Amino acid sequence: MLRFSTAFVAGLTLVSAAAWALPAITNPSFESGGQSPDGWVADGDTAWASDDAADGQRYVTVRDGGQWKSDPLALEPGEVYELRVRLRLRANGDAVPYAVIGPDFAIRVLALTVEEGQSRWQEQRLRFVAPDTARTGPVRLALGQWQLKGEIDYDLAELYPVKLSHRQQGPIELGEGESLTGHSYRFAAPLDTWRTVSRPLAGFSADFHDNRWRFARAGQYVIYRHAVGDRRQARATIRPTVWFHEPSSLRLRVEASTEGHSYRVLGEVGQGMPGPGFALPPDMLPAPAVWVRLSCDDSDQTQPTFFQVTGYEYEAEVEGPETDLAGQTTALTVLGEDAVLAIAPEGRTGDQPTIGIQVTNRGDRPVALQPQLLVEDPRGETTTVTGAADSLSPGAQTRVSLAYETPLPGRYFLELALGPDLNTRLATDGNVCVLDVSNYGEALPSPDPQVGVWWAAAGWKVSRNRPLPTTPGSAVVVRLAANEAEGAQIVVRPDGPLRGLKGTVGALRSGSGETLPESAAELLAVDYVNVEYASDEIGRTGLWPDPLPPLGGGRDVPAGCNQPLWLSVKAPPDARPGLYSGEVTLTAEGFRAVVPVQVEVFAFALPPDSTCKTMFGWSPGNVRRYHN
Repeated sequence: MLRFSTAFVAGLTLVSAAAWALPAITNPSFESGGQSPDGWVADGDTAWASDDAADGQRYVTVRDGGQWKSDPLALEPGEVYELRVRLRLRANGDAVPYAVIGPDFAIRVLALTVEEGQSRWQEQRLRFVAPDTARTGPVRLALGQWQLKGEIDYDLAELYPVKLSHRQQGPIELGEGESLTGHSYRFAAPLDTWRTVSRPLAGFSADFHDNRWRFARAGQYVIYRHAVGDRRQARATIRPTVWFHEPSSLRLRVEASTEGHSYRVLGEVGQGMPGPGFALPPDMLPAPAVWVRLSCDDSDQTQPTFFQVTGYEYEAEVEGPETDLAGQTTALTVLGEDAVLAIAPEGRTGDQPTIGIQVTNRGDRPVALQPQLLVEDPRGETTTVTGAADSLSPGAQTRVSLAYETPLPGRYFLELALGPDLNTRLATDGNVCVLDVSNYGEALPSPDPQVGVWWAAAGWKVSRNRPLPTTPGSAVVVRLAANEAEGAQIVVRPDGPLRGLKGTVGALRSGSGETLPESAAELLAVDYVNVEYASDEIGRTGLWPDPLPPLGGGRDVPAGCNQPLWLSVKAPPDARPGLYSGEVTLTAEGFRAVVPVQVEVFAFALPPDSTCKTMFGWSPGNVRRYHN
């Protein structure tokens, strides 16, 4: 996958890697060397080749049992880095091969397929946090394999620092895996997706293997710090998930602290022991922050086989007003820097996707800023967002914020440059799930400019916070056959709180005077459930629309939130074809709107019984993935 790392956009300066102080990998594209590439050490079955490289003329190869390791790197403990490397699979057989990349303490195992790899270079990326021990021992990058039948070629290994920002709402800041629902704070470590990177991670010396922490000896630990803005925590529970893949006498020790220095042992988890939650003692709470330390107890050396922590959860009841906020982290990879500029990322605060940074001029001359944001959507199409030009005086600070659209679900790649004469370039990428897209729906007329009304087809998941659509519409449209049920969503989004939202469906009549029976149409509420686990990288936690309960006494709608109402229409088997028109009347305290509805009945009927046999795809591999 070729992104924006080699050239930003026509007309902007291509910046040399020597122009800024970034972590250096010796001989990143394997061009120099005598008998072997400089800066790299081979182990096992490997090669150094020179045909059809991804960058330059040379690359390295691993076969079954082979691995390349870099010379030691200088990393800062607690800092986040991104490894980018190009690889190419040349498979031999049908067995699933695996690429192994990353530093010794945080490797990633990548399953490859023949379709992905045959003679085609692809880029892989890995973000990781440097451990507390980064300065005391050599850190090397590994490019290897597991269960390989064939060859994997590697080229152009690059390492960049990463700046993180998190979702903000007032004084509260939450990242990936965190959520606040009412008074309930929850963190489920995103080990499968973000791996070592998370806002609560405060330090570690344990190793990380693909998607789990690995403990093998005393002195290895992982520390999480949990703080929810200025809210005090009244009750808290810790739930680690421990995997003993072989008999082991080692145990996981769970400790807690409210100041980050003196820890109290809450308990241990050993093989064959139940994995209960560990509640913080009442005399430790309330507290504005809680540190949790997971460590290895190796006092019993009868069978000292390593164990792994495959999950970590923390739940707490927090004081203060009820708040609903799903955490989100943006990782900005620093592709280039300017010594005179200090860059600090800002967390997302609203519903509009935005990249925001604070820029400070640390030099003694004005700096001309001409920000441009390049956005590549899931189809590979790019758009450019240009910010306002500015001259930043010495010692001055300014905010650069560029909003962009995510009309499609899928993966987006973004790169921000601050100007053609500047080296600073920041890149990020991420998946946009279907809940966050905004390329659907039509705005309907509303008698109150402070209350937006719009509609969408039944197949869309309407998020609580997506903005109003910009496409105008005149009526809700439902199309169906006789003896078929179909739905549509009427969405109300008020600027201020709206109390007691209700709705009624009027008669549906055709131009020829035909009327659908009163029982043909029903209006239901759409309620939301808090999803605590993201199923995969294209899903996310937070509030998802799902239940369709009766509207009953109405719904109170918070300011700036969407409240869908589900219009369900079922045409009887003998319904005459044609266009039926009607209205849905919406009422609330101080609000009333009439929404036109058009129902088109096709000139055929569905049979009473289905003749098409269906089967949902079922994979034992996916079952193991989600339930182990």
